[in-house]
Amino acid sequence: MDKELHLWHSRMGHVHVKALKRLAQNEDVFGLEKCNFEKGFSCDSCDKSKSTRASFGKDQSTTATEPLEHLHMNLGGPN
Repeated sequence: MDKELHLWHSRMGHVHVKALKRLAQNEDVFGLEKCNFEKGFSCDSCDKSKSTRASFGKDQSTTATEPLEHLHMNLGGPN
């Protein structure tokens, strides 16, 4: 893992590695051409920001067919 590549990735606002590689090939940024562009590059910040939560799934409650079939109440009070 190239620390220099991670540094440039952070400096440039977490741009994709392909964009950094293109900048290095065109020699648009001084010092970037020295970086090792390996395939296994990953950034913890980028990985966490792209992660998603699993859905809660279908609601398993059923519709009441008779009065008082489902009751909702508070078990605690102010005192």
